[in-house]
Amino acid sequence: MSRADSDWPDRLANVKDMARAQGKQAWITEAQAEPWDATMDTFTNPQSTSPEATRSLFANLKDAGYTTILFWGSEYWLWRADNGDTRWVDTVKSILAKESAAPALLLPVRA
Repeated sequence: MSRADSDWPDRLANVKDMARAQGKQAWITEAQAEPWDATMDTFTNPQSTSPEATRSLFANLKDAGYTTILFWGSEYWLWRADNGDTRWVDTVKSILAKESAAPALLLPVRA
């Protein structure tokens, strides 16, 4: 489901409910956590998403009842960290530290 889709919360709820009715879980497998800007002009200062939007997306999906949420964008977060901007990695690390059921799950920051 796309964030641009105006009824995405309702559609996500329907998908989750259909899965549960069949005794299954519904997972979010590619939550968008990487910018999709089309030009190099905004590559270093993306307009399409942000670390704050990633945190909000996670919270909204969790509030919708999803318990497995996989992010898309780790290569981008690491590239940003390698270039001095750790906000993306820090955001995901803080989500994992607070929400992860597996205590060993912490993203390493490359030196």
